[in-house]
Amino acid sequence: MSATLLETQQITPIVLQLQAQKQRMKLDGSDGNFGDWRDDLVRDGFAVVKGAIPRERADKYADTMYSWLEGL
Repeated sequence: MSATLLETQQITPIVLQLQAQKQRMKLDGSDGNFGDWRDDLVRDGFAVVKGAIPRERADKYADTMYSWLEGL
């Protein structure tokens, strides 16, 4: 017979608290400057956030989109 030794570790969760926005974005250009991606969203109608999803998943989404377009 052999004995198996199991070690257990206690994991302490980390709680992050985010402050809610006091004012919603209007997207009509009347908002002030935010100094981040929201300025691009208001100005251009879209924003590119680098690193938001892994490259492999982005490539998969692009392949799916092109496949759909080719099927039209």
